[in-house]
Amino acid sequence: MPSLLTPPKSKFTEHVFTKCIFGCGILNDLHTYELPGKKAMICTTGEPFYDTLGYNARLTGQLDMAGIQWVIFDGVRPNPAKEIIMDGGEFARKNQVDFLISFGGGGCHDASKAISVAATNPGEIWDYISDGTGKGKPIANEPLPVVSITMTAGTGSEMNAGAVINNHETNEKLSLKGPNLFPRLCVVDPELMVSVPPKGTAMMGFDAMTHALEAYFSKNANYMTDVYALAAIEHIYAFLPRAVANGKDIEAREHVAIGANLAGRAMLHGALGMHAMEHAMSGYYPKLPHGLGLAITFRAYYSKLIAAHETDDRFIRMAQAMGKTNTQDPMDFIVAMDELFEAIGLADVKMSEFDITPDDFPRFIEAAHLMERLMLQERPMLSDQDWLEVLQQSYK
Repeated sequence: MPSLLTPPKSKFTEHVFTKCIFGCGILNDLHTYELPGKKAMICTTGEPFYDTLGYNARLTGQLDMAGIQWVIFDGVRPNPAKEIIMDGGEFARKNQVDFLISFGGGGCHDASKAISVAATNPGEIWDYISDGTGKGKPIANEPLPVVSITMTAGTGSEMNAGAVINNHETNEKLSLKGPNLFPRLCVVDPELMVSVPPKGTAMMGFDAMTHALEAYFSKNANYMTDVYALAAIEHIYAFLPRAVANGKDIEAREHVAIGANLAGRAMLHGALGMHAMEHAMSGYYPKLPHGLGLAITFRAYYSKLIAAHETDDRFIRMAQAMGKTNTQDPMDFIVAMDELFEAIGLADVKMSEFDITPDDFPRFIEAAHLMERLMLQERPMLSDQDWLEVLQQSYK
């Protein structure tokens, strides 16, 4: 098996502004860390379990101990729409908060980062989106600082500088991004993840896995992404089935959480067209969860890339990280992932469950090109005909 002790052969730049604290029970130490203000806006989805499991009390108790005033904005929803962002920005201004706390999963972190921009900058949040119908305006005023406390292991949004937002008027799902969107502090406490149900654990864990795979395969891959991505693949592949089978398996939760965090760091360097295509799909069909959208196209997409035989060594190395230690066959990567799908219950996901039909495929392909920067990182870059074949092969 190749060693990561091999000297790096590529140049890279890494800007990770976020301070990350990790560990079981680490939320109980929040009051000991320097927080970026005196009045916090806690952004949540308002789900009842926040109270029944004592999560809200744990957080607000920490803020009280730190002498921080707080208000709760519970209007965040999964796949946050631009209207939610504008409501949040108005709430922040009305309550004169000086920082935000994102308390939830990836959608909550995305919403909080976008709200931090809307709270301090004029106009519509879509004005600051650089892709698609966005106006690409620079973020002139410094966003409010964000502290992210993640309750899921999946998106990596808790420690990156992007925020995915839905525009239901145009069926676009695009990213607001910029170096001033990095959270100031990221809290990863696996104890907060034990209540995530099996299907949610599987979907989010698979999303994290794709971040690692895409970063490792991207044209932007470098020594640092290789270190992050391969470690993430090992952690997630070995322990995600256990976390799905038993949500209270805290050892499994820890491993999946560290894997998701490492994958989020790797993703800062690059992602692929599969993410662009999923955003296109769920942009038109918002009820399609991100992790399931990725699972739908996974096998056909990677099989087509393998068929080009441009990077067999990378597929072999990923398969080895998944336990196929002695393999020299890039297709063992697909075999290993098929086994993971079976173990976590994602083997039979169907587009038709979400009312998607083959008539949608051309507009998915067109919408995916709104994130062309991701598609350009593929090796090889797939043509529209290739993508049509991927979608056709994925349909059931």
